Parts: sequence; C-alpha cells; structure tokens
Amino acid sequence: MDRNKAIELIKARTLGCLTKDEDAEFKEYMENGEDFPWDVLGEYQNLAAMLPILLPLELPDSELKDNVARKLYKVLEELKAKKQAELTPVADTDPEPTEADTEIETEKELEEVLTEEPIKFSLEDGSTLSDSDLSSELSDDSSLDSAPAEPIVEEKSGKEKVEKIVDEKLERQRTMEYIQSYYKEEAASQEGAIKKAKLFSIILFVVSLIVLAVVYFLLSSEISSNKEEIDNLKIGFDESLTILQDDNLV
Repeated sequence: MDRNKAIELIKARTLGCLTKDEDAEFKEYMENGEDFPWDVLGEYQNLAAMLPILLPLELPDSELKDNVARKLYKVLEELKAKKQAELTPVADTDPEPTEADTEIETEKELEEVLTEEPIKFSLEDGSTLSDSDLSSELSDDSSLDSAPAEPIVEEKSGKEKVEKIVDEKLERQRTMEYIQSYYKEEAASQEGAIKKAKLFSIILFVVSLIVLAVVYFLLSSEISSNKEEIDNLKIGFDESLTILQDDNLV
C-alpha cells in the first residue's frame, strides 16, 4: 500500500466505512509503514469527532414534520394493537359464564364462609340477617367475579417515541448532508487547484515562446549588423589594397 491509497482509506476509516479486508490492510500499513500520514489521520479524526458540533441546526418545515410524525404514529399504533392482541389472555376466548353459574359459585362460596365462621344471633343486640343483605352480598360478589382483569402495560407515550425517532432521523440526515457538502467542497478545491496549475502552465508556455521570439529577433538583428560591418570592412580593405598596388606600380 502506498501513501496516496492510505490517505484515501483514512477518509473512509474515520467514518467506519471500511471492509474487513481493507481495515486489516490499513492496520498493517499503519503499524509497519514508514511514511504513514499520521497528520492526515489526526485531522480527519478531529473532524469526525467535531461533526455533531459543526453541524448547523436545521429544522424542517412544520408540515413535513407533522406528516412524518403522523405516519410513524400510525405505524406505532398498529404495532401496539398487534402487541396487545398477542398479550390478551387465553381466558378471554373461553365462553363467558352465565348468570346461573355465577350465582351457584357465589352461593357455594357463601356456604363455605358460613360453615367456617358461623353467625351467632344474639337476642340482646337484636342483629338479624335479612334477605336483602344476602342479595346485596351476592350482587357484590358476582360483580367482582364478572369484572375482567385488564393487564397494565407501562410504556412511553406514542408522541414522545415519534418525536424521538423523527429527531434521530433528522440528525442522521444532517450528518450525511454535512459530510457530502464537505467532500464536495474538497473536490471543488482540488479541481480549482488543477485548473490553476493548467492555466499557469499555459501562461508559462506562452511567455517562454515570447522570450524565445524576442531573443531570436535580437540575435538576428545583431548578426545582420555584424555582417554589414564585416562587408564594409572587406570593401575598405579591398580599396586600400588597390590603392597600394597602384602606388607601387607608379
């Protein structure tokens, strides 16, 4: 693994997106690699740790939030009804006892109580047991026996659950949007640097051509002037030689 590949894997590892093979290869290079980019790893780790603080607080429209909350609340109500249906005792499916059966069971219980604790009638206090008292006791017992026992389930209100789920989804969405915007900005900065480098290369090439043209023009003009001087010198030398020859002849 080279340094460039390690830098690319650092971006994914700080967000926990590496596979097992890539993570093993990354750890091996981190332990044995001499040119491991520790500074880049530290920067991305700090950035990932500060994501919850750096994220701007963005609240969705109230209408959108209400729609999501209603849908989630409806799903929770369906799950709650299904759970209550599963928790309903099997005894509810049995046939309901008739009034005659209830009265018979009540009379048996009353007889057992009377046999265990017999009532003593005293002439002094004049206490008696009337039929109305017996009927009231029978009605009370039958009402107690016929009252179904409903299970008590302690749970949070559906509204709080819905709001919690909505907040978690919004937080995850904001995190992903921030990460995507960060990578887009980084890619845009890299593209800008590449464009600047290309533009600089083009400008340097054009300047080099201009310099070469100027140098060539200067050298050409200097060579032409030197050639003219040489020609003039040759002409003057030939004239001088001719004059000398004429003098010698005379």
